[in-house]
Amino acid sequence: MATPSTLEIGAAYVRVSTDDQTELSPDAQIRVIMDAAKADGFILPKEYIFIEKKGISGRKADNRPEFQRMIAIAKSQKPAPFKRLYLWKFSRFARNQEESTFYKGILRKKCGVEIKSVSEPIMEGMFGRLIETIIEWFDEYYSINLSGEVLRGMTEKALREGYQTTPSLGYKAVGEGKPFIIDEKSYTIVEYIFQTYYNGKDMTATARTANARGYRTRRGNLFDRRTVFRILTNRFYIGEVTWNGITFHGTHEVRSSVTSIFDDIQNKIVSEYRPQRRREASSNAHWLSGILKCSVCGSSLGYNRSNDKKKRPDFFNAGNMLKAFTKDPVAWRCIWLKRR
Repeated sequence: MATPSTLEIGAAYVRVSTDDQTELSPDAQIRVIMDAAKADGFILPKEYIFIEKKGISGRKADNRPEFQRMIAIAKSQKPAPFKRLYLWKFSRFARNQEESTFYKGILRKKCGVEIKSVSEPIMEGMFGRLIETIIEWFDEYYSINLSGEVLRGMTEKALREGYQTTPSLGYKAVGEGKPFIIDEKSYTIVEYIFQTYYNGKDMTATARTANARGYRTRRGNLFDRRTVFRILTNRFYIGEVTWNGITFHGTHEVRSSVTSIFDDIQNKIVSEYRPQRRREASSNAHWLSGILKCSVCGSSLGYNRSNDKKKRPDFFNAGNMLKAFTKDPVAWRCIWLKRR
């Protein structure tokens, strides 16, 4: 064993796979890696121990923040701040052979960092690299095959009318494919959105008033027109469940406060003429926007807010324009044309 004066700096990368029944916990992986590093004469500073959050997939490196941070630190200086990277298994590094080869090449060739799997020891040299490549190929095959098995299982579950989608706003899952149940607190928001739109407000105004009441989406965000549209057209609220093109009539609870007006709302949405890029009335800066028209060219009155009086003469204040137009439409049109 190396003496303290000869200890080298190492790093560890830990990612837990949720599909591996033999997988060690992050703490267990770190413990085994620390023991292996100590035996090799390496110390692992806390700042060089990179642990992904549980459930992060190894298929895409771009989706792994700790992995990207590790690569960035290794490239930040020459030589790299750590000499060896420890893994529990090579599959923890990546389950995509192309990305694995790319990033290992960066660490080994550009940064001078060795890579070691504590549970899959391989010999040095070309034969060892061949074994490592075979392991990487098998890991990628396992990942692709597993995703296919998972998809088949989920399809079968949907065909058997099992619930596996993310619950819509107003519902919560109970697990094991059982029907979702109503969450009273958030279902109040759903009822408010349906009733408000049905009673005459447009989607933008509905979103605005919902936000003013303190209502938020499932993810805690503010409502906007698009979010309201998705809720109003979501057929889950009338009993339909859809997953990956498979639709069935679910057994979850629905309420007449929504179902009784759902079809009328769909007809209202379809009947509303909404040209591309046209804003709804409630989103306009002034209530006269889009109402006053030029009798010569047909253009709509535009309203621009400005604190600079030079850019906004009193006459062109929308209220004053309306007064002038009411008193003498011809004179107003002539003045308007001169100003144009």
